[in-house]
Amino acid sequence: MNNFMRIFSVFCGALFTLTTMNVSADYTPTKTTTQVPVIDSDQSSDWLGDNWSFNGFGTIGYTQTDKYDDRIPRRTIFQSGSKLQDNGFLLDSQLGFQIKGQITDHWDVVAQAVAREQFANGFEDFVDIAFARYSTQDQWTFSVGRQAFDLFFLSDHQSTGYSYDWVRPPTEYYGSIPYNYFDGLKITKQWGDFNNDWQWKLSVGNIKAEFDNDVVDNSAGVDSTKANPIYGTELTWQTGQWHVRTSYALFKFEQALAHDDKLDMLVNDISPFWPDFGQIINDFTVSYDLSMTSLGALWQYNDWKIQSEWSHISTDFIGYNGNRAYFHVAKRFKAWRPFVTLSYAHDSQQLRYAPPPFIPPSDNEDLNELASILDEFYGEVVDVVTSMRHNQHSVSLGVRWDVAPQKALKLQCDKFYFKAGSGSIHGRTDFKYRNNESRSWCSVALDWVF
Repeated sequence: MNNFMRIFSVFCGALFTLTTMNVSADYTPTKTTTQVPVIDSDQSSDWLGDNWSFNGFGTIGYTQTDKYDDRIPRRTIFQSGSKLQDNGFLLDSQLGFQIKGQITDHWDVVAQAVAREQFANGFEDFVDIAFARYSTQDQWTFSVGRQAFDLFFLSDHQSTGYSYDWVRPPTEYYGSIPYNYFDGLKITKQWGDFNNDWQWKLSVGNIKAEFDNDVVDNSAGVDSTKANPIYGTELTWQTGQWHVRTSYALFKFEQALAHDDKLDMLVNDISPFWPDFGQIINDFTVSYDLSMTSLGALWQYNDWKIQSEWSHISTDFIGYNGNRAYFHVAKRFKAWRPFVTLSYAHDSQQLRYAPPPFIPPSDNEDLNELASILDEFYGEVVDVVTSMRHNQHSVSLGVRWDVAPQKALKLQCDKFYFKAGSGSIHGRTDFKYRNNESRSWCSVALDWVF
């Protein structure tokens, strides 16, 4: 979207000049716990002492990312499509470390860093977890710092490939959310009995991220987004073979482009003959709210596993509203676990902005230039809105082989079906989404924890 912001600024400058001239016109979640369930390894280093533990996890993966010239697969919108197309190992490969210290009976600290391909490459951008936590005897905990934002089943271990069946989680569901963590306060309460475990969480803080809805980098750089404050709450219930969770989150997003007097003057001059121009300016300069509601369920019985999640996104920004979902079935045969996953993403495709009125060619060069600027500006707006909306579904077939203790080898093949008029994190290199399309990629990965 930064490319849009650059062109937007140029267009606004030209428009302002013209208008002033008076031109008018398997990670199987265990029982609910206040511990960070990121790494489940019994090989913690003992050289740190009894009160400290050091663990790690990693993935070496490969996908033929240059299989197609016109589309590039991505794991999330954190990633640079150009770099991935040049190196298929970057898509899923990562290495993480976690250290945990028990300071007193009530206080502990946790920190985790993950090295992976992503746009943001400052030191702090690779720190996923860094918080201090206070626990009471009646199962309340209060943690402050950088920590997982509880939106999904995999929120606190999405980077730990060993903890789930896939090479990468369903991208329709997990790929378009550019946040692994938030900075702030989290309150957790647990309760239950021998048959039921309950956990409730409340989170307050802020987030920031760098991402790009366009799969190919451009000279204008990538998008930066901030939400302050954010609020989130999650309720989970576990009993027997069932694990059920629901969550709600509210984000207060800040716009990178500020409203000013020149923009107000521009709106006053252009809106009389193009009313929707004011709505476009308002959408891209005024901060907005985004809410996300999600529901998930996991059922396990003997060697069978069924897992599904659904989420709904709602916001006033560019009329963006949509649903995400997946359905996953797996069956274990000794060390092997084949699986099939159906994934789905559907966003509203209705464009809320009418095009500028037709201005016929004339002898007035300023008027002709104004018509050209407005048409090009509107085309850029359409491209931005299209890139942010995802309408697609996929079928994934794969198998996980637990080849050795704390090591898993995986194979996954995905078939994607893309709907015309919508972008995707597996975006087109020419940014043109005029036709229904299908693409397929296969991936292999070795996951481990230590």
